Amino acid sequence: MGSVRRRGGLVRIEVDSTEAVMLASLVGQVRQLLTEGLPEGLADATGDPLQTLVGLRSSETAVPDDPILARLLPAAYRDDDAAAAEYRSLMETDLRLQKSAALQRVLDDLAGAGTRRGGELRIELSDEDAATWLFALTDVRLALGTTLGVTEDLDAETEARETDSPRAAGLAVYDWLTWLQDATVRAVST
Repeated sequence: MGSVRRRGGLVRIEVDSTEAVMLASLVGQVRQLLTEGLPEGLADATGDPLQTLVGLRSSETAVPDDPILARLLPAAYRDDDAAAAEYRSLMETDLRLQKSAALQRVLDDLAGAGTRRGGELRIELSDEDAATWLFALTDVRLALGTTLGVTEDLDAETEARETDSPRAAGLAVYDWLTWLQDATVRAVST
């Protein structure tokens, strides 16, 4: 398992090559899910700068059918369907773009901004960049947790779970993401 610590005013994240590949895969999948359906060029900033600045508003006002997207893009108003639909129509594209940009930052950092030593990748982040990572890690954990059906009873389930159960690998990754997020919060806070 890697490490996360503060060094010289920066947050240093060290992961082994397997962890880096796994994280990049999960981040990429969540980013792809969030950018599906966005106008071409908008998600990767290759489109018209005015459209990117103003943002194309979503005409979709319903909560997404996909349970992961529904978790990542929840209704802003739970007790007022009309207000929730209006908010979604005005803000969903912007929210997708913000989330996508944070996820892309993590992908970019994993792809090359760090130092590689043997099988380990070291990435040094400013507090602002670490906050971006935390934003992205939250979405990855939400997506994976939704896929796995993680509930508040996870600790009890973990204790009772067989290590060779079908969910064991997924929950181990979820636990690792939880550790990475927590360690990053602690490093930023010191």
